[in-house]
Amino acid sequence: MNLTNDQKTRLRGILDNAKTQRETIYKDFSLTEEQKRDKLKNLRTWTRSNVDDLLTPEQRNRLAPKVKAAPKAKSMRTTE
Repeated sequence: MNLTNDQKTRLRGILDNAKTQRETIYKDFSLTEEQKRDKLKNLRTWTRSNVDDLLTPEQRNRLAPKVKAAPKAKSMRTTE
């Protein structure tokens, strides 16, 4: 996507933060499965919003097809 060094640094921070939060949600046994799903959905929304804010319009256009393909790839992995 031709990210600048600043974008790479900021993107790594966003993704690292999301990973940490995701792991915390998965390890929180006080949450029901529904609560975990809700929290994970909110985390995905937060992550996408922050990544979108970081990218230029051209970069967002390049990323869009990859984002659309991601759920397909995930469902393919779960059926193997």
